[in-house]
Amino acid sequence: MSVSTRHVESSESKPDSPRASVNNRWRHFGPLLLVLAAWLWFVGALVREPGNLFLIDTSLIDVPFRVTAARMIRQGDFPFWISQVECGFPLFADGQTGILYPPFALYLISPTPAMHDFFMALHYLGAGLAMYLYLMGRRVQPLAGALGAAIFLGGPVLLAAHVVPGIVCTIAWIPLALWCIDRGAQGHPAALWWCAAVNGLVLLAGVPNTALFCILVEAVYLISVLWRRGIWATARSGLLLLGVGASLAAVQLLPTYDYYRQSHREAGIDWATIETNCVRTPREIATMGVCRAVDIPGSWPGYALVASVGTAIALTNRSRRAESCFWLALAIFGLLIATGTPLLRLWYLLPVVSWFRWPMLYVLITHLAACVLIGLGADVALHWAAWLLPRARSLGRLVFVYGACSAAILAACWNTLGECQSPPGFYELGSAAILKAAHDSPDFRLLPLLHGSIEGRELPYEQRFWSLRRQLDSAIVLAPDYSLLHGVSAAVLKNQIDAVTPRAFTELITAVPRLTAAFLRVAAITHVSDIEPVSGSLAQALEVQSTDPAFLYTVREPQPRAWLVGETKTIPDAVARLRHILVGDFDCRQTAVVETPDAALPVRPEVASEPAQAVDGEVELTEPNPGRLVIRVRATSEAMLVVADRYAPEIAAEVDGQPAKLVRVNHAFRGVRLPAGEHLVEMRYVPTAFWLGAAISALAAVVTVSGIVVSRRR
Repeated sequence: MSVSTRHVESSESKPDSPRASVNNRWRHFGPLLLVLAAWLWFVGALVREPGNLFLIDTSLIDVPFRVTAARMIRQGDFPFWISQVECGFPLFADGQTGILYPPFALYLISPTPAMHDFFMALHYLGAGLAMYLYLMGRRVQPLAGALGAAIFLGGPVLLAAHVVPGIVCTIAWIPLALWCIDRGAQGHPAALWWCAAVNGLVLLAGVPNTALFCILVEAVYLISVLWRRGIWATARSGLLLLGVGASLAAVQLLPTYDYYRQSHREAGIDWATIETNCVRTPREIATMGVCRAVDIPGSWPGYALVASVGTAIALTNRSRRAESCFWLALAIFGLLIATGTPLLRLWYLLPVVSWFRWPMLYVLITHLAACVLIGLGADVALHWAAWLLPRARSLGRLVFVYGACSAAILAACWNTLGECQSPPGFYELGSAAILKAAHDSPDFRLLPLLHGSIEGRELPYEQRFWSLRRQLDSAIVLAPDYSLLHGVSAAVLKNQIDAVTPRAFTELITAVPRLTAAFLRVAAITHVSDIEPVSGSLAQALEVQSTDPAFLYTVREPQPRAWLVGETKTIPDAVARLRHILVGDFDCRQTAVVETPDAALPVRPEVASEPAQAVDGEVELTEPNPGRLVIRVRATSEAMLVVADRYAPEIAAEVDGQPAKLVRVNHAFRGVRLPAGEHLVEMRYVPTAFWLGAAISALAAVVTVSGIVVSRRR
């Protein structure tokens, strides 16, 4: 099956004079107005009504992280690392933030939730215009292209996709990439270089996993249009699109891959999560499964009807049947993966694809294919209308066809982004008591609980972050990501279900059935918040500080962020190590647990049989800038400096200006062995993968520009 490169010409001839050329350009005026009207309908609520976009990742990750990163850049600090999340978090390496994605510059102009709305609105418009350009390249009539473009930008699938903004930013560029491939197939080699550049943007947009899947779709499309040129020519073109595109984005991909390898997802495929997220019903298929969960009505019946009719009509055109069958096969393939068929398991055995465990994602590819089929079918239908209404007046025919297209758009795109808006002031919600405690306590570190659950616990489906009520509850307890927006300099633990989180840290939190006081000490937690009262043994370690609007507890005798211990215990087995730390009489104030004997403190024979004692000394910690800790230490004897910030291989340590070994202590945190005396310890985040990726990206940029220039000269 191949997508024919021999285009079907529209009923109007090519322009052969300046006047005809002007008239031809005016043919796009009305259709583009229709696309613009559909876009204004879809995003208009963001301008007309107070409030901002919310829903799961939008409010818990994207808005806080993007706004925080922009504020840091404006202050002169590149956001490689922040200590406010998960006891230390590589913000840049979390590709979902999209810091190097060029449109991210909008956040630098105004780092606010309102700018995020504008950012998303522009991408929805870009998605529609890119689809219109692609359909014009396939020689459909402008009004048919407008129909496919409007439904692409405003359909229920892309409506639900705003939950992960990086997905919308990725899919918006794909029709443009397909248009470049078409241009390359028509004998314009520079277009393939431009397509590689588009793929570089796609990989920087925020969700590299989605981008890689979309590039795979491009590869299949490339094969379908170039296979007649031979396998080697096709392979060279494919290597150009993927290899150069990935190289352009290496500056982001390498740090993101490093972070992923340290995450809990690296351990393997979680089939239970995959099966839970599979779409099942027709409504879920048409809305990516999210609309049902957030009580958005969804326009899936009209969307499904328009897509089905458009596909059926497109298949009647013999000259385009191969093209229509290609897109229909792609649409079916996406559904077979997303709906949990055996094909899902075969697909997830591919290592790259298994990075992203959200089968509903592939409905987006079905949506892309459906909108192309709608455009192809509308082109046939418009030819039918011209044949059936040959004697109708021009104005009447114009009203009829535009009315029919507008009705199809409304049927398929009835719902708008207004359905996903938060109430006014949503991002300003918070607990005054928590904010005051954060400003008053120098070592403030909050553990926000969500009805007793923490990161890694499996919540019932209806209790996840998939309702506005749930989101509001999260805001009331000041979920950590909200604290970033409030400007609170506090270290907190990110509480986002199914997020990519550090494996060692997730294991530490989920190793035992219930949260223990030992965990509060080892992570240097100073405060705990919850919507409901804390019960059980944990309550004995806490003291109520406030009950309105959430319960705020102070940890009795909290640990400082850094301290000294005089004894280490080596436990190589992870399970045994976690149970020793979290259960029993382990006291992190006197002993640190390490993984290997070479990381342990030497055992002094004279005190080997005595109980561990705290080391006399002083520890003073400062944080001159994100990613850098300076610690002044005075120890009366050889000791281990323990810092309750997360251990990462990218952290380098120095003692008195000389490189020192940073060891993992207490399973997830940092430690440095120190001799007796006064010392200056420095810990810095060293983004080696970033600099290596930057060199690769710079070289790829030079190659891409050269390729475009040389290709144009030819």
